[in-house]
Amino acid sequence: MLTQLEQQIMKFYTEQQESFKILQVTMDDVKTILDERLPVGNSLSPSRAPIPTNSAIFHGRDALVMELVNVITGPLNKNICLFGPGGMGKTSTSLAVMGHPDVKAKYESHLRVWVPCVKATSASLFLDTLKSSLAISKDTGDTRGAIIRVLQTSPPIIILLDNFETPWDADGARSDVEQILRDIHAIKHVTLLITTRSSPPPCDDIPWYSKNIHGVDMDSAQEIYLAHYPEGIHDPDLSHLLELVSYMPLAIKLLAKVAKSIHLSAAELIKEYNVSGTSMLGQGLDAKSSMDISIGLSVYSEPIKANSEAFKLLCILSMLPTGTSFSMLSKWWAHGLSQL
Repeated sequence: MLTQLEQQIMKFYTEQQESFKILQVTMDDVKTILDERLPVGNSLSPSRAPIPTNSAIFHGRDALVMELVNVITGPLNKNICLFGPGGMGKTSTSLAVMGHPDVKAKYESHLRVWVPCVKATSASLFLDTLKSSLAISKDTGDTRGAIIRVLQTSPPIIILLDNFETPWDADGARSDVEQILRDIHAIKHVTLLITTRSSPPPCDDIPWYSKNIHGVDMDSAQEIYLAHYPEGIHDPDLSHLLELVSYMPLAIKLLAKVAKSIHLSAAELIKEYNVSGTSMLGQGLDAKSSMDISIGLSVYSEPIKANSEAFKLLCILSMLPTGTSFSMLSKWWAHGLSQL
């Protein structure tokens, strides 16, 4: 009786195993058919999120925008690195480049990709952000491979890696992020435009067309201020106020908003700025609406935290508003720092 029961159980088990094998083969066949008929992630379809519209208040960068447009649309197809301190307008300048008619003529809408890297605090998050921006929906378990395959089979495409300092300076991510950049750079029809607070540009073996962005000129600074606060047009101290913040677009915008909200003259703003410093420039929750947050992204970045003397040096430099020479710095002001 027991032997007969065992035989029945074994027969049932064998039949079930055969059924599972047939089912697996059928599922594999279905998967193969779907893979052949559906493109990987449909990544370059027009359903991808559009590039943000740039601010209508944009002054002092026309020459720079045209210079970068000519590089992108020229025969050499160079990668571009736009770097400089926070608040100088790297993002707005790069968005103006991406939205320029000459760039639009070369790259259709779905071939101009904006990748916001500000929250990509690791190599894996950087890959996920890139994948999302490319609208790669299919999960293959190999994010990097999926991205590279999509880019390899795409038409010529331009990718804006905005706020690239976040993944580049992330703790322990540098080597992985470097390799991702090299993999993308190896695809000749892909053009990279990156904005970053870090310098020099990433990856020594990638040739970059590099531009260090500075403050705008006086006339443009006045245009920015008056666009936000037209009542200041006849203020005799306006030029002094704008010089005080080194013609930095973000600082100018935030000063104008303070002036508009509580009706302060330029002289009153100068007095308040000398007392309160950058704390008076916005109480927002992000770097676009608060000068202190914008500065903090640089001051408390990973490269600064990794060097115990870097913060001390910044403190010393903050006490020298008119600047100094390296020889004076090493001889007098910061002679106690070993890694100057």
